[in-house]
Amino acid sequence: MEIREFGTLRLDSQPCPFFTEHNGEKISLGDSIDGLSIPFLRWTDKLWVSTWTIGFGISWNSLNEADLIYGKPLKIDNTPYLCRSLRVGQSHKVENEWDDILNRFGDDDSLWHWKNMCFWGQERAQSNPTQQAWRGFYSAHHWECQYGAHTGITYGFRPVLKKLPANPEVSDELIGSHLQIYGPNGNICGVLREYSDYDLVLGDILLYSPGQTWNRVDDNMAVVDREAIVWMKKE
Repeated sequence: MEIREFGTLRLDSQPCPFFTEHNGEKISLGDSIDGLSIPFLRWTDKLWVSTWTIGFGISWNSLNEADLIYGKPLKIDNTPYLCRSLRVGQSHKVENEWDDILNRFGDDDSLWHWKNMCFWGQERAQSNPTQQAWRGFYSAHHWECQYGAHTGITYGFRPVLKKLPANPEVSDELIGSHLQIYGPNGNICGVLREYSDYDLVLGDILLYSPGQTWNRVDDNMAVVDREAIVWMKKE
C-alpha cells in the first residue's frame, strides 16, 4: 500500500486545508503546499484515490459545475491528471469502484476516514433518478442517495486522480493536427496553424468555451497562451 501527500484544495483559487468547509466557492485542486497536501493512496499504476473526504458542505451540483464529477484535467506539480469523483453504484451492492477499493485495501476508518462523513459519487440513484448516490457516514460500505443541491456539512468530495499522458511536442510536424486543449476555465478544439514559444494559433475551431487560456480572433481562429495550457492531446 502506497500513500503519498500531494495536491492542495483550492477554493476560489486560494489554497486551504482539505477539511475546510465549502461555502459556494469555486473548487479545484492545485500544486502541493507543505502542510496542506492531500493524502492519496495509489489504487492502480495511474490512479490515486484520496483517503479523506475534502471540501465539506459541497453539493453534488457544485462539483458537477466544476467538472469534478465526471472528470476535469488539471495540473499538480507540473503533472497533468484527470480529477473526478468515484463511481459508487446506482444502488446498494451493485459493482462499483468504491467497494472494489474497500475489498482490496480494507474498510478501516483510520485509513478512509468515513465515520460521520460521506462523499458524493457519480451515479444517480436507480430507485430515484432525481437524487445522487453517496457513500460513508454510518459505515464504509453504506450507500444512500440525496438531492444534488443538498449542502449538508457532512457531504464532501473524495477526489480520484488519473495521470494523463504527456502533451504532444509542439513542432512543425504538429502543424495541421487537430488538438484538444484544456485550460483552467474551459477547453478548445481546433487545427494547429502556427506556433511560437508563447502561443498556439488554432483554426477550424470545433469546440470552444470562453476562458483566459485563449483569445478568439474570429469564428474560425483562436490564439492559445501556451503557459496557461493544463493539458492537450492530439485527436
